Amino acid sequence: MADEVKMISKHWFVQKPNLYFPIELHFYLPFFQFYSLGLRATLHNKFNLGFMKKKANPLEARIEVEMTRFLSKKEIKYLFPESSILTE
Repeated sequence: MADEVKMISKHWFVQKPNLYFPIELHFYLPFFQFYSLGLRATLHNKFNLGFMKKKANPLEARIEVEMTRFLSKKEIKYLFPESSILTE
């Protein structure tokens, strides 16, 4: 995604959720982003969480949990090395 943004734009503004915000914004659970991958996948496989509907297949649940994650400031700096990183 970062490469696409840089390829099609001369200037960009990308906003992301804060990794340390207490409520995970996709699954609506406190500190969900810090649970182990296995626990997050199991919960997603068993329950509707936030606006994420449960996945009947455990592999699908694991894949979606792996793909839905917050980036750290270090990762953002890596993806956009030439950009100014601002924090709200």
